[in-house]
Amino acid sequence: MAAARAPLISRLQRAAGGMLGRPPIGHPQMPMGMFLRGMGAMVARTGAEEMSCEECFAEMDRLVERVAGGGDLNALGPLVADHLRRCGDCYEEYAVLLHIARTE
Repeated sequence: MAAARAPLISRLQRAAGGMLGRPPIGHPQMPMGMFLRGMGAMVARTGAEEMSCEECFAEMDRLVERVAGGGDLNALGPLVADHLRRCGDCYEEYAVLLHIARTE
């Protein structure tokens, strides 16, 4: 899998051109090469079907109730489950809602 990502990382590094010696905007402590490898890894993990945060939130209430009742999130909403694995903000919201639903 690392070999499959190498061409993408190389393309990102070439596109960055003279910026490789400078830190990326918003990441002053990170070398540009490390930033590009991280971006390349995120792009490589992108699935054919994904949902946005807005789409995830639209499904979340329904799924939280069903998961709190014993349902399996991966079976009930595989795209939501995948999004929650990738998005820390949505996962935090899900975890809080699930905790509330389980304590009611």
